[in-house]
Amino acid sequence: MKQIKPIFNIIIIFLFLAQNSFADWTPIPGVGIVVKKNPGGGSITVPTGTGGGFSIKMEEGEYVLFFPQDQLQTSINGIIKTDYPNSNYQYNGSGVEMVLDNSAIIVNVKAFQGNKFAIDKQNTFTISVPQGGATLSGMLSWNDAVMTDIKTCPDGFVMQNGECVLNNNSGNQQSRTEGKTKGKVTDLGPRAPFSTVGNSNNNSPSLNVSLNANGGTSSSNGVSNSLSFNPNLGIELQWNHFGIGVDAGTFNSKPNFDYDTYAAPLQNLDFLTLTNTKNNYTSTYLMLGPQYTVSLGGRQTPFHNKLTFTIALKGGYTFNKTPEFSITDTSTPPKTVASYEVPQNYKQNVFSLKPSISFAYWISESIAITANAQYLMQTSQEESTISYRDLSAVKFNLSPQEVKSQVFAAPQVTTSTKGPDKYMSFGFGITYSFNKRGKGCQDGSCITSDGAQKKGIQENGLKKNDYETTND
Repeated sequence: MKQIKPIFNIIIIFLFLAQNSFADWTPIPGVGIVVKKNPGGGSITVPTGTGGGFSIKMEEGEYVLFFPQDQLQTSINGIIKTDYPNSNYQYNGSGVEMVLDNSAIIVNVKAFQGNKFAIDKQNTFTISVPQGGATLSGMLSWNDAVMTDIKTCPDGFVMQNGECVLNNNSGNQQSRTEGKTKGKVTDLGPRAPFSTVGNSNNNSPSLNVSLNANGGTSSSNGVSNSLSFNPNLGIELQWNHFGIGVDAGTFNSKPNFDYDTYAAPLQNLDFLTLTNTKNNYTSTYLMLGPQYTVSLGGRQTPFHNKLTFTIALKGGYTFNKTPEFSITDTSTPPKTVASYEVPQNYKQNVFSLKPSISFAYWISESIAITANAQYLMQTSQEESTISYRDLSAVKFNLSPQEVKSQVFAAPQVTTSTKGPDKYMSFGFGITYSFNKRGKGCQDGSCITSDGAQKKGIQENGLKKNDYETTND
């Protein structure tokens, strides 16, 4: 159990970080929140820092908070320019959120989630500070998920149920009499391999395939801790944050008993028979289980150049092949010098658990470079026995009869091992996403109800579609 604790400590730490540090928001720095005493009294300005945080000690009373839209616009448009250089999206008053840390301060607006409040262009907050005063502190942030909700309709069309439809009641005589209207509908195009925002009606998962080249070592008793190669193939279906994955991999490991070194001076002794079918362990595993993925830094779109973190726990079976070797003399019955003995109840197929963590850096919407750590634990394995004579005092330059006498006079050593029932590996790989979730406008949601013809264009990083409609 001592060897298991480190990996679970790592998992717990990353779970905490994922919950508290990787939320879907972007801090808004440089905004002066105006705090005014109500009624009357002067006002003070509380600036947000580089992490969007703010804090000020308040006396008992009622106050009104104002959020300068010009400063919000400047700060958020700067974020968009830096993080989304190909986007023509401009801040329109949506997506601003405020988290208040102090539950003793009462807010006259209902929070939409926990202690998180939505702020729009017209929003002001009235807060009540309790007797004795309190600290007003929290964070101002912008949820960039609002970028995926932007869709504009051309002249003569209106938005209905997420679609641009011809507005016959708009008074636009030109669109009705000329019989032809041209316009553009904008959409953010293909979704990310797992988008946590966007079309809530699209429940189809993305399909991701990963190939990892790992190096691993075993901490099991009687097994060498030398590094071994551990290739790994993963296939996963991802719905938003949650997914289910299948892992398959293989690795070799050696017993602490080094057969090749031990047998080297015995090769030319006629009174011995050396049999070496296999002198290492081969383990192949097949695992299935859930996983949870978050986007680090709160970025959702565009998805390229973004980092994600995944934690998984899979269960399945490990298929083991054990060493097969023996060294005996030629007498009858033969005397054993060294052997690997497998008990009758040894389990070649063992139920196993494999917790893992991984980071993926997406260089495009379909391809990511990954780094991972995995810990394979085989359960309820039976012990095998390695027995051999300690030949360290044998003088092999003597006559064969004298060597034989010393070999069989050497002390017998016996060790027990369950094989590589604990195996830790680290490595790098590549992931390809087939992006089944990402239909964008390709699912027909951007086609007008009267059969408009779509022409896809790439412009400024957004997918734009011309619509041409002819009315009878």
